[in-house]
Amino acid sequence: MENDAKGPLHGVTVLELSSMYAAPTCGRMMRDFGATVIKVEDPVAGDFARQWSPFKNGLSLGFSRLNSGKRSLGIDLRSEDGREIVHDLVPHVDVVLESFRPGRMEAWGLGYDILSSLNPGVVMTRVSGFGQTGPYSERPGFGTVAETSSGYAYINGWPSTPPTSPPFGFADSIAGISAAFGTAMALFNRGRTGVGDVVDVALYEPLMFIIGDIILQWTGNGAIQERVEMGPALPLREEFFKRRTGSGFRLPRHLRQLRCDFLRQWTVRTLLRTRDTPPMLPVWNITRTCKKLCQSGFRPSLARRFLQFWKATTSSRRE
Repeated sequence: MENDAKGPLHGVTVLELSSMYAAPTCGRMMRDFGATVIKVEDPVAGDFARQWSPFKNGLSLGFSRLNSGKRSLGIDLRSEDGREIVHDLVPHVDVVLESFRPGRMEAWGLGYDILSSLNPGVVMTRVSGFGQTGPYSERPGFGTVAETSSGYAYINGWPSTPPTSPPFGFADSIAGISAAFGTAMALFNRGRTGVGDVVDVALYEPLMFIIGDIILQWTGNGAIQERVEMGPALPLREEFFKRRTGSGFRLPRHLRQLRCDFLRQWTVRTLLRTRDTPPMLPVWNITRTCKKLCQSGFRPSLARRFLQFWKATTSSRRE
C-alpha cells in the first residue's frame, strides 16, 4: 500500500448486489484496497442493514461501517427494467458480488452463464448460507446458523454454560473476508487466462477451516472437543489471571492497571505458565524483560511484581 497510494485493486469495479453483512463486508474490503464498489439497493426500502441500531444523526453506524466509500445505486432487481440495467452494467465491471439464496439470480436471468456471455472476464462472487450446491443449498442461512452448524458455538463459552454465539457478526465477517480473498485470487487468475470465474462462499465453511484442528480430532481420533475455561490457544494460570465476580470473570486489580499493550498482550501470554507445563522462558530472560518494561516507561513496581511472581511459581514448581 505504501508504494501505491491508490491501492492494489485500483481500476477494479465491483457491482455489489447484496445486503446485510457478509457480502457487504467483502465489498468493503475490496473498496479499502482501491476498488470502486457500486452498491445496488432496493430503491424503496434500501438495504435492511440501514435499520440496524445504534444510530447517529439518523444513520445506522453498522451500515456505515460496512458500506463506507461505496457508490449507491437504486435498482429494483425484481423488475424486468431493473435487470436490464444490470445487463447494461455488467460489461463495464470486473466483479459481480451477490448474496441471494442460490437459484434466485438464475431465475432473474442474472446467472453466471448470462453474465459471462456479456463479459467473459467477469468474476461472480456468491455468498450464501450453505453454498451454491449440495443438499442444503436452497436453505436460507445467517451468521448464527453458520456459527452453530460449523461447530464453533459448541466449543465457545464455559463448561458450565450452554454453547455460545459471539455478540457480533463473527461468521459473516469471516465469510466476507474469505470472499474478498477468493475474489482477489480469481482476478489474479484472470490476469493470466483472460477469463473470469465463480467464487462460491458458504457462511459456515470459513469457520470450519478456523476450527479445523478440532474437526480433525473427531475424524482422526473420535475425540469431541468440549468447552474449556480459557481455550487451548491461551493457557493461563487461573488463580493468578482471573477472579470470579458473579457469573463472569475480571482481571485482578493490578492487571487492570496496566497501560502497556506490550505487557498485556505479550507478557500475559508468554511469561505466565500453566500448572501442568514448565516455564516457557528462563528467569534471566524475565529479568531482562522487566528491565525493558521499566525503560519503556512502565511502572517499576508492577514490573518487579511480575518478576517476583515468576520466581515464586518457578520455585514451587521445582519443589
